[in-house]
Amino acid sequence: MVTDRTKSKDFIHANKAQIACTPRTKQPPRTDKLSWKRKEYRARLVSAKSIEVNEKLGAMDWEVPDANTLMSDDLTKFVHFSMQTVVLMAQLKL
Repeated sequence: MVTDRTKSKDFIHANKAQIACTPRTKQPPRTDKLSWKRKEYRARLVSAKSIEVNEKLGAMDWEVPDANTLMSDDLTKFVHFSMQTVVLMAQLKL
């Protein structure tokens, strides 16, 4: 129901939250665009870095060590100890 009172500026100002209608006619804020640009920039950087790493790793000469070299390595002792521990724990649970 429209009355003369609802057309007055004072009424409209006092009840603006209830009667205001604000369609989105403007562009999104600049910060939204910048965050999108930042995401794209970071994605391009990650892509370029991964391509570079893949090229470097592909160019490296990968040699498979022989059995004597593997057995004399310090890491082999740790792996052997870990394997024995896992086997022992599995036997205790049975």
